[in-house]
Amino acid sequence: MTAPADTTAVLALLRERVDAAGSQRAWASAHGLSHSYVGEVLRGSRAPGARVLQALGLRRDVVFTPVERGR
Repeated sequence: MTAPADTTAVLALLRERVDAAGSQRAWASAHGLSHSYVGEVLRGSRAPGARVLQALGLRRDVVFTPVERGR
């Protein structure tokens, strides 16, 4: 993933990595995370935090975008 990613893309990448590891528990354990936390992220109950993003090779950047004014 070389372009900026939105939450949907991050969750898709996490699902892909979890599937490759064989289970949420296996992926979480390999990255020092609790499997329940990983499950909450996958369900959308919690946002992916710094440790999940780091395990995926990502970081969170804040972007400010100009608002279009009414015509």
